[in-house]
Amino acid sequence: PSWRRGFGRGTRPLRRTGLMGYWLWHPVLTWLLFAATIWALHLPALYLGALRDRLLHDLQHVAFLVTACLFWRVVLDPLGRLRLSPA
Repeated sequence: PSWRRGFGRGTRPLRRTGLMGYWLWHPVLTWLLFAATIWALHLPALYLGALRDRLLHDLQHVAFLVTACLFWRVVLDPLGRLRLSPA
């Protein structure tokens, strides 16, 4: 119990300023990040580069996966404060 109180006191300033992820986990922001990643990595230069270079191709897929997981983490979070409407 005493270490939890100390940990709680240490994270209180983060909660007050909203740095605990309020803006990072916003559904619109995560969707925009995913959409921008898809769009940017399909620009002709990057797309053709990914066809030629295996590492760039793998990094492209990692970027798709990471941004998609960020978005779906927000959408499927049952305990989050920010929820999308049922529509």
